[in-house]
Amino acid sequence: MDTKTVLATAMLWIASLTTAYGELVPLNKIVAVVDQEVITQQMLDARRENIVKRIEESGQPTPPEPEFTNQILDLLITETLQLQMAESQGIFVSELQVDEAIENLAQQNGLSTDEFISMVNDSGYAYRYFRENIRDEITIRQLQQRSLANSIYVSPGEIKQAQQQYELNRAQNVSYRLGHILIALPANPTAQQVQAAEEKVAMINRALEEGESFQSLAIQYSNAGTNMQGGDLGFRRLNEIPTLFQEITPNLNTGEIAEPIRNSSGYHIVTMLEINDGLPDLKEIKTRHILIRDVNGRNTQSLLAEINNLIQQGEDFGSLARLYSEDTASAAQDGEIGWTMPGNLVPEYELAAYSLDVGEISPPVKSDFGWHIILLEDVRILDNHKDFLEQQLATQLRELRFQEELQTWLVQLKDQATIEIKTDS
Repeated sequence: MDTKTVLATAMLWIASLTTAYGELVPLNKIVAVVDQEVITQQMLDARRENIVKRIEESGQPTPPEPEFTNQILDLLITETLQLQMAESQGIFVSELQVDEAIENLAQQNGLSTDEFISMVNDSGYAYRYFRENIRDEITIRQLQQRSLANSIYVSPGEIKQAQQQYELNRAQNVSYRLGHILIALPANPTAQQVQAAEEKVAMINRALEEGESFQSLAIQYSNAGTNMQGGDLGFRRLNEIPTLFQEITPNLNTGEIAEPIRNSSGYHIVTMLEINDGLPDLKEIKTRHILIRDVNGRNTQSLLAEINNLIQQGEDFGSLARLYSEDTASAAQDGEIGWTMPGNLVPEYELAAYSLDVGEISPPVKSDFGWHIILLEDVRILDNHKDFLEQQLATQLRELRFQEELQTWLVQLKDQATIEIKTDS
């Protein structure tokens, strides 16, 4: 496990909160006063150093001065105001809440709580201050949720409108595969010719209702040039489909047959063979794993080979996970990771898991967390993405609304406060 990677993840999770406390802050220059509470140069420098470190680790250039430092000072002022308001409103974060947050953070990084704490201490971050940073983050989040709760509402109508807009934006990527049967008429048909064509159309429709193949009927009866292809027009975007069929096409479901259409060429029977919405099937996977970490002085490959041999001999995967896996959280559940969607797993694990067949076990797969032996238990496809789409759009709308209201609220908070920026004289 890369210590820097885990700690970078942790510090991102707590939004880079590195407020100075008590004995860490000697008397030094005051750079701002926020409702009688001071922000010192040391506090500003500490925050700047932490942010610069993360920027450098990401490979990005440090923003120019003095704008960069002014932005950091504004961040400290905003945090100070929120912590002051939280205290005045009696918001209290218990030790248990902090413990649970740290446990969750450890699990997200594939570590036990003790392993995570050791890694924090070994990397130069004093754990007691790390806890206080997390307490501040939870406090601010609770304050924001309490203050903005009545402003964050997304109605079913807004979700529906977002879905409609999504469908409009997506429409250019949709392609339709139509089946087509033409019962031709001459340029100036007689009544008898029209009647004969209508009878043939009725006969074909009855055959379709009785389950006969559209393709075989097209080969037998269609006068169109695609008859020997079973009437298959192939995948086409809406603007590539014959104008006569464009209005009905988006409303046809797969397997549905439209009412016969007549024009100067004759009668047209159209069915929807397939729809390609431009999106891949969205698969959720259910997996278990056994995690073996690289530990100095241990022959990791030998241990992995031993586990693989036991699997080949038919040993129960869950039992082996409980015995060997060093992901303590999942090991207690027989290695169970549960259902996950694309993007929720580390790339190496996800790539290997999605390439397995149900019931198949992978060879050892290396990630930043160690070596994974993965069992794919099940796969399911979300029907037309509807459930996932609605959930995602609702979440995006709520987050957008929250961020909009949050910025307005923070501006109001600063406007109502007494803030003095100390400048060099």
